[in-house]
Amino acid sequence: MVLVGLAGALLLLTGIGLWAAFTTNQAALHAAELTQLNDAYQRANLAVATEERLAHQYRHEPEPETRASFDQAARSLDTAVRFLHQHGDEADRAPIQRLEGDHRRYLQAVHRQFTAVDAGDREQVEALDEDIESVFRLIEAGVRRGATEERNETLTGLATLRRQVVATTPFLLTIAAVALTVIFAALIGYQRRIERQAAENQHQALHDGLTSLPNRALLHDRIGQAIRHADRELVPAALAMLDLDRFKEVNDTLGHHYGDRLLVQVGRRLQGVLREVDTVARLGGDEFAVLLPGIGTADSAAIVARKLQAALENSFVLDGLSLDVEASIGLAMYPDHGEDPDELLQHADIAMYVAKETHAGFVLFDPKLDQHSPPPAHPPRRAAPSHRHRPAGAALPTQGRRPHRAGSRGRGTGALAASHPWPDPAWRLHSPGRTHRTHRPIDPLRAGRGTPAMPGLAADRP
Repeated sequence: MVLVGLAGALLLLTGIGLWAAFTTNQAALHAAELTQLNDAYQRANLAVATEERLAHQYRHEPEPETRASFDQAARSLDTAVRFLHQHGDEADRAPIQRLEGDHRRYLQAVHRQFTAVDAGDREQVEALDEDIESVFRLIEAGVRRGATEERNETLTGLATLRRQVVATTPFLLTIAAVALTVIFAALIGYQRRIERQAAENQHQALHDGLTSLPNRALLHDRIGQAIRHADRELVPAALAMLDLDRFKEVNDTLGHHYGDRLLVQVGRRLQGVLREVDTVARLGGDEFAVLLPGIGTADSAAIVARKLQAALENSFVLDGLSLDVEASIGLAMYPDHGEDPDELLQHADIAMYVAKETHAGFVLFDPKLDQHSPPPAHPPRRAAPSHRHRPAGAALPTQGRRPHRAGSRGRGTGALAASHPWPDPAWRLHSPGRTHRTHRPIDPLRAGRGTPAMPGLAADRP
């Protein structure tokens, strides 16, 4: 009888172990499926942000590379949506179908706008903005809502799986308990890996892949935070847009590898002269943005602009080759030059292009600089904070003041004065000890480490 009882107990424990193993396996498979769906939503979220950034960039810089990158992002979003449609449950089908339809409408409108941009039809471009924006917001909201629901479902599934494992452990023999402990540890590691992957996906969605600096999406969010802080503390904020002069020459002469390494070093230099509360973001190509919350006055922002220019004065050394970099900077103040992130970005961008065209070093936005944006059709919906109605002589300058002008290498005056263009400083590429001006492409094979001079450039020296 003892043997029969022992055999029965062993059979019971074996059945419990098999049941625990079966239920654990089913829960793990379900968790893996949820993880794949969550990853697909994260890829879709990244593709949506990339589409929006490239569509905006093409309006200002209609380059074939930009359009090709936009098409690639659109294909990435379509691939992620198809995966969700194929592997999602019935509750996911209707939202995914709406997302597919909205994305088709969005692509049609954007391609019509691209055609208008190529034709120079500014009126048509402006007319399509509202349709594109409304459809994009639907897509963005749908992707974010689906990603949030899928992430919550994934975490719930993992929590349920863990509870099942913990509940069955006391009923197993020592060997079974050890086996379940191993399974439990593996599941915890799996959950941590999922959480790390989710954190990495979120980081990739909000940061530039090359420099690891915040991207346009994260910058937009932080500008909103800076605006709320300014409204609460009554201290203005500033936004600087920075574009490297003649960066294309580095890519064309030395290759994109050197250009990428140069961008990484530029980002580090800019961060090195700023406060911890400031944000340096890369918006794409050779364009950076610097957010200065609580900066106080335009004069303080101008001081920071000079620091940013000074940070680029020392040569960048890459494989023994020295590169001298200069930048054009556009400044916009909140609330004088914009009441929301998009308006501040637009006005800082306008000021930057004026600085670049006039070789002024840096320029503070003035409404007279904006020749294209129509006046607002309606007054702002939210009440203006009290610091927007400062008495004369308050810290922040009025819009009527003239743009800052300050060139790097100490050539600018830094005053609020009219700009007079001067010759564009040459982008210098040189090995240690010698300097050359680049007016034609450099043979990369002759620009190696330790090369005392670059043959073929001496004739171009003035």
